[in-house]
Amino acid sequence: MNAAKALAIAAAALVTGLYAEGPASAQNAVATVLDRSHIRAAVNELADLLQRNYVFPDIADQYAQRLHERASAGAYDGLSEPQALADTLTNDLNTLHHDAHLRIRVADPAAPERMHVTPPAGEMAFGDDRWLGDRVAYVRINLLPDDQASVQRMHDILDRYADAHALVFDLRRCRGGSIEVMDEIFSRLFSQHTRLVNMDTRPDALPDLQQNFDETRSLVRDRRAPANIHRWVHWATPTNPVSPLANAQVFLLTDLTASACEHMTLALTSQHRATIVGATTRGAGHYGSGETFGDGRFDVFVPVGRTYVPETGQEWEGTGIAPDVAVPPQDALNTVLAQLHVAQSDASNAVARAPDPPRRRVVPNGPSYGIGLSPPRGGEPNLPVLEVAPDSPAARAGLQEGDHILSLNGTAVSQIAPSDFATYFHGPTLTVVAERGGQQRTFAMALPAQASSSTSQ
Repeated sequence: MNAAKALAIAAAALVTGLYAEGPASAQNAVATVLDRSHIRAAVNELADLLQRNYVFPDIADQYAQRLHERASAGAYDGLSEPQALADTLTNDLNTLHHDAHLRIRVADPAAPERMHVTPPAGEMAFGDDRWLGDRVAYVRINLLPDDQASVQRMHDILDRYADAHALVFDLRRCRGGSIEVMDEIFSRLFSQHTRLVNMDTRPDALPDLQQNFDETRSLVRDRRAPANIHRWVHWATPTNPVSPLANAQVFLLTDLTASACEHMTLALTSQHRATIVGATTRGAGHYGSGETFGDGRFDVFVPVGRTYVPETGQEWEGTGIAPDVAVPPQDALNTVLAQLHVAQSDASNAVARAPDPPRRRVVPNGPSYGIGLSPPRGGEPNLPVLEVAPDSPAARAGLQEGDHILSLNGTAVSQIAPSDFATYFHGPTLTVVAERGGQQRTFAMALPAQASSSTSQ
């Protein structure tokens, strides 16, 4: 993918960098062995690219200095396998300063170039939508695409539930996208032209993306911004006439919610237009673009801007957005229904639990603690527990699906490299600190050959 098309994708996909995308598959990735000159040239090119574009210039300088120094010292010379180099660079950068969107991948020349935000094959951007009770509507969103067909589909969905007195948007597996569908939703939920969030972008970064912002009707340039910032304000513009949904109660169910879906969450809750029920979101707050480097061997997602509430300065990078009502994600829908005094029908029970995320797995294979996670990327503030195997050490210790792991054996998960997670799960004992319902709990466990124990606090 060339740089111009990468910029076009970033321009179309405002808050891209989706959490659910994994590295290119081994069979499709560039099959090559890197020599010392290629490695050093690629690392130095990455350093210069980040120094020019990363959202915070001071941190961009730190990134560049770290990469130049380590390349000069030969720290990467032995990483001749591209995936090993990509993983090491991602870990080095996020250890210095964690950014949930900043990552390096091996380029996949066999993959089609994506000019739009689209769901993976076989997955729907919008899942279920249905009535769950008397004028209580439910809509599940897995992705916020940027194409007009998706905007029209959301338009039609909202028309179907125009007389709802409560709308439940299930964002538990919503991992990112763009603002086009979001704007369609906002146009129904507000009765007045409403300022939502600010978007501050580094002035010299990605001019094509910034031109696209200028051409987007819901984004208005703030000419009073400081000279070292280009600022756009995201506005909600109501339909004419105002939709009856502007008076509906709105609930957002959250869990692995990330990126653009967090943008939607913060925009609504900052205006007291929605109630968040579930778990803290993933904390991927910086928007940007994919760029290639290293003679096309690598891709890097470069964050160039941040989104925040102008009145309070609240953003969500690295911390996520905390729920108003903290409950295990699998209980979020039934919690809302109870608050609305809606009986749990067969229909509501059918969607009460969010669908399984892609690439679910229990780490590791063979003898294990029985903890199911999506493959860690490294740098995450927490790891959601997707599954606990019955009668496993984790189950006996009391760990539950929906808990969010904060540390392993005293080390914060944000400080563990992706390649190092297996060492924790293969060890004879494991102490997990996890968040549940806004409280931290400690779980001590051992593999079957060891004496098992559990504590909770």
